[in-house]
Amino acid sequence: MNLAESNTPAQDAIVVQDLRKVYDNNTAVDGISFRVRPGEVFGLLGPNGSGKTTTLETIVGLRTPTAGSIEVLGLDPLRDRQRFTELVAVQRWVLAVSATVCPAPPRPASQTQDVYEAGHSSPTQHNPDLPD
Repeated sequence: MNLAESNTPAQDAIVVQDLRKVYDNNTAVDGISFRVRPGEVFGLLGPNGSGKTTTLETIVGLRTPTAGSIEVLGLDPLRDRQRFTELVAVQRWVLAVSATVCPAPPRPASQTQDVYEAGHSSPTQHNPDLPD
């Protein structure tokens, strides 16, 4: 049985509530909120400078939010750092959440690399719009 067929509501994999991040006088993220359920595919879209990277870095605990709250698998990425890093990994801007909490078919490392390379015109040609 998958989560969509379950009669009991699943815990949200990610909950962002009123997230705000300010650098000096520059507001990078201004009060966004969203939820991501286990198994959902979720993306952040927007022009350069709209706060996508800051949002992701804050979700995974690389930055401290100015205001708001974040939970990933019910954990605060900063306060619950040890357990958080056991369940969540970030590589080349792909957020991976433990399959034991968010069931999904296992993906071999070669497929993860394929997903990254798919964003480039070819494995040897660099796309300047994507991070190295």
